[in-house]
Amino acid sequence: MIGEQPYRVLTPHRDRISAREYNRLTKQVERQGRSGMGSAIADDTGIHTRRTAMPSTTQVRKAYVKTTPAAVETVDCYLDTDATGIEVTVNCSVIGGTALNSAVPRLADGEIIFVVRLANDWWCLTTFQASEDC
Repeated sequence: MIGEQPYRVLTPHRDRISAREYNRLTKQVERQGRSGMGSAIADDTGIHTRRTAMPSTTQVRKAYVKTTPAAVETVDCYLDTDATGIEVTVNCSVIGGTALNSAVPRLADGEIIFVVRLANDWWCLTTFQASEDC
């Protein structure tokens, strides 16, 4: 169901929708993506989220990237303050890959990411997408 309307698959070159309906659906998809805290991806099968339920005591923290990440799914960071904060390793989710050095958004030294601690591990709230440089 999309809103209160039944879901219907549109066939290219046969079904047409108005610009108004297109804009309404686009805004709905954007809202859905934002509600997944940036952890949503839409494809032809629907909208999928990788959102992890967080306990109410979990505090979102600011982390500064210590070193530009390599071909891994973790990044070394400083908590709360750049260069002088507590050093932590932050786990990241990369859709379609496993390497932060070839995922967007790109991370570089000193950049800010938002993290939470779950079961003694630090996790980045941003979901990264694998990419290729052209």
